[in-house]
Amino acid sequence: MQTRGLLGLALAAVGGTVSTPAWAADEAASEAPKLEEVLVYAERKAAGTAVQEVPMAVSAVDGNMIEQAQMVSVTDIGRIVPNAQLDPVGTFPGFSNFVIRGVGNTNSTRSIDAPVNILQDGMVIDYQAGAVLDTFDAESVEVLRGPQGVLFGRNASGGAIVLRSRRPTGDFNGNINFTIGDANTREVKAAIEGSLIEDKLAARLAVMTHEDDGRIKNTLKGTYAAVPVCPTGTPNCNVNNIDGTPVQHSTGRIAAQDHLIVRPTFVFTPTDDVKFTLLTQYQNFDDGGGVARSVVPGDAATTALNTQWGFTPNPGKYETNVAETGYTKIEAWHAIGELQWDFDAGTWTTVVAHRDLDYKATINVDGTPFSLTIFPDNVEKAEQFSIESRFNGNITDDLDYLVGVFYMDAKSDVTELREIRSNTSTIVNHFASYWNQDSTTSAVYANLDYHFTDRWTLSAGLRYTEDEKDFHMRRPLTACGASYALCVDQPIEDSSKWSKVTPRAVLTYRPNSDITTYLSYAVGYRAGNYNARGSAAAIPVPADPETNTAYEIGAKTDLLPNLRVNAAYFYQDYKDIQRTGTVPGVNPPISTLFNAGAATIQGVELEVSWLPIDSLRLDVNYGTVDAKYDTLLGITCPPCGGGVTDPTDLKFDRVIPWKANVAATYTVDIGAGKLATRLAYERRAEADTDVRNFDALVMPEYGILDASIGYDLGAWSFSMFGRNITNTDYVDIRSLGVGYQAFGGSPRSYGVTVGYSF
Repeated sequence: MQTRGLLGLALAAVGGTVSTPAWAADEAASEAPKLEEVLVYAERKAAGTAVQEVPMAVSAVDGNMIEQAQMVSVTDIGRIVPNAQLDPVGTFPGFSNFVIRGVGNTNSTRSIDAPVNILQDGMVIDYQAGAVLDTFDAESVEVLRGPQGVLFGRNASGGAIVLRSRRPTGDFNGNINFTIGDANTREVKAAIEGSLIEDKLAARLAVMTHEDDGRIKNTLKGTYAAVPVCPTGTPNCNVNNIDGTPVQHSTGRIAAQDHLIVRPTFVFTPTDDVKFTLLTQYQNFDDGGGVARSVVPGDAATTALNTQWGFTPNPGKYETNVAETGYTKIEAWHAIGELQWDFDAGTWTTVVAHRDLDYKATINVDGTPFSLTIFPDNVEKAEQFSIESRFNGNITDDLDYLVGVFYMDAKSDVTELREIRSNTSTIVNHFASYWNQDSTTSAVYANLDYHFTDRWTLSAGLRYTEDEKDFHMRRPLTACGASYALCVDQPIEDSSKWSKVTPRAVLTYRPNSDITTYLSYAVGYRAGNYNARGSAAAIPVPADPETNTAYEIGAKTDLLPNLRVNAAYFYQDYKDIQRTGTVPGVNPPISTLFNAGAATIQGVELEVSWLPIDSLRLDVNYGTVDAKYDTLLGITCPPCGGGVTDPTDLKFDRVIPWKANVAATYTVDIGAGKLATRLAYERRAEADTDVRNFDALVMPEYGILDASIGYDLGAWSFSMFGRNITNTDYVDIRSLGVGYQAFGGSPRSYGVTVGYSF
């Protein structure tokens, strides 16, 4: 394949791969070009640490690179981080399905915690639906790969995503950027900051509005056939389409977006030793629904959509044929207060946060013109309160310490409705599920760093966590009949408590200031979970916590001022894996949540940044993941894809065996300004998207090409960008119901931006 050849040439030219693409050339440096550092907060210290000095696999992208590369979301950042898939769930907008090093979430069930922790400005985001994962006004985004059980707590068995917003400095400045693009995109990003009280109180206000008409096209494509003869054992089939009459509905662009984000931030420094930062945010999203696309994979078998409904989809790229397009409305706000107090012995940091969310949606999950499975007018509410207090300092010149406590109380209340249309009746059957959950987490942790020579450091830590969940369900997904009024209220409730000690140890050797090598051991912990989409069992049975024990050896090297090479090998012992599955032949689909057994996951990561000349920067990264089940419970084969009969031979679903990214940025002085061009290409290996590895649900290998060009005149800037320039057709998930559905993926998009700063 030509694109694979291009990638191979790029890798050969660079001679390695790259991480931390946030470094830029230091124009004020000496004659040789030089890569500069990015400060990260992965070690939870009050002051940031240069990423090359942190003995763990962490990639950091700063705000300058985010703007230059036109990265609009965490998903874009995931493309340039090895072994990180920071993709959305596909079905429900604003819900993450992140996978790092083979550990991640594979469903959109709200009651199930994700194993990749997301933190915004020190606040753990408990209920990940509706989280703002836009990179707007970001100072940096850090991706921590591997379990982070000591420093970031429960639900970090796969890793952690740390978003840090820009803080005001007290200097008066501002900027505004206007973007127009395809799909009638109109976007404004603006920020202004300054000092309200000289040297005491600084403030920043950042606002973003984004509107577009949607990038999925709704069509009338597809063929209809009369189904006068019912399949054996299916009397009176398809009374809704017995004569093969096409379904008529409106067409055009769907899945539109209308976003507003407002971020007021204040920094109060009453004394030189005390700083209080208040970060607030309001978001209002009024979008289209996460519409499925009904497709026919090349090796797909005939489905009920063909035999019982007489419909065969025939969409083009990023096209669908649906009568119900749905909607998503998200309104949320949060406030985060961070108090930092410096003492002679160290720094005390306390973060108090509150988040409130309302999420309403109608979602079409079958992707057909018959509206076979609709989630109509679902309502979700969530709120959380958390406090974390930690102190880091040093006992002696050779011994540093970090101690902390954490508490969070999170509540969620969900109404999940479904309407299922049968091929044997004109009556739409109704299904209702109402549930709420109260979760509390308490933890205490400590970490010591002992520098027993100038070159050797031993770090060790422990965290003790207690999780408790009170789960209340009213009437699981059971048929109510012709209306929701017929649903019977049958309360079911249960509560569980779990506790876990998660250790960490890291041995670091730094032969000089340009090389950091490390050997680490860490345990990550994912809390036990209840399944809100389970069957009508009398008492819901939660899945027990899962653990991920990781061993890693790595090196971070600045071989030359203009050449940085990082490498890591990891081995993970993944136990009590929480897995979801679907009960075959049940309508509506009933999901199961269970502890599926154990697996061994290992892989390598290579990262390189190179400035061969002052004006040219090359970044490449490459990662591999080899995930194998040691035991796999709750899944039987057949039915499974690829002729698999032993479930332990199944591949992990939604885990990409290898992923590579290469990017080139060229900057040159032209006239009174600087012209910067950037090309980036990501290649992903073939991957299964369902737990049973059915051949028709495999996502083939694909590549994505992005490009941008910008001209910076100081106060004024102009840029053009294109994403997925070749319009590669890819998806996040494929599923099989009445027919085949595809979710996610992003078609070609492009636009121009004009910016002014002062």
